[in-house]
Amino acid sequence: MDRLGNEVDADVISTSCFIPSISAVDAGDISDPKAFCRAITPDDSALDAFVCAGRNEGHTTMTEDLGAWIVNEIVAAG
Repeated sequence: MDRLGNEVDADVISTSCFIPSISAVDAGDISDPKAFCRAITPDDSALDAFVCAGRNEGHTTMTEDLGAWIVNEIVAAG
């Protein structure tokens, strides 16, 4: 994580569980080191819709931003 310039708060994230966003949302080639450092837009992804956390979080952490996005997706599909 340090090599990628990420800061980890040991009180919040106690283990390393790194899944690159470009892999998680199918938005880039993980063998391309430059792909890890660029912004991801919906046009980059093969997914119909996604949202990434605004800061580094533990894997599967439910944040307010992600929860709001999920609720909005459910309402829109309703």
